[in-house]
Amino acid sequence: MNSKKIFLLTMANIFLATPTFAQDDVDLEIKKAVNSLKKNLDWSVEARYTSDNEKAKEVVLRYKNFSVDYMQRRGFSETPHYLKLNADNEIISLMGTGATWSYGLSSIHWRGTAKDSLVPMPTVGLGLYMAIMPKMNLYINVSGMYLGGKGHLRDFESGLRYSPSKNFTLTAGFRSLDFNFHSKNNAEFKLNGPFIGLRSDF
Repeated sequence: MNSKKIFLLTMANIFLATPTFAQDDVDLEIKKAVNSLKKNLDWSVEARYTSDNEKAKEVVLRYKNFSVDYMQRRGFSETPHYLKLNADNEIISLMGTGATWSYGLSSIHWRGTAKDSLVPMPTVGLGLYMAIMPKMNLYINVSGMYLGGKGHLRDFESGLRYSPSKNFTLTAGFRSLDFNFHSKNNAEFKLNGPFIGLRSDF
């Protein structure tokens, strides 16, 4: 084999091998970008406003199936805070309709002239949702716990979710929350009224 053939074979091998390495690098970068995008879309934040006698502001932060729900309602002499840590788990889902179950921990914190206390309570719940339009679904969530004479927690929510795009969702419905715990300092948090919310996924 003369030197010209050796040179041509060497150049051919370099030419054929280089795109393979380059393509592997491109594929790796694409996978990284897709995985990064999936991770980013796992997060969401929702701001709500509930119209009760004393009105309440609420923020819900979600990561995948975990959520942190913080609500503040101002009274005349006391400021109650409601905090709920929750995990949702899919039971069944078919064509936009399904059911979930949840577990978590709810607590209220009173700060004011009459009391200053933090009261936690475990919760379990059930949720149902149904697609009624391509971008709209109806949902119901119920959670709580009954502790006999010590107290109870009931958190009911029902409404409509409308998603004009994959990053934004408008929510409107009704919220009923009753937290009652009997101890040295009785802790109560009640809320009943319609609400509106805006959720952003990122």
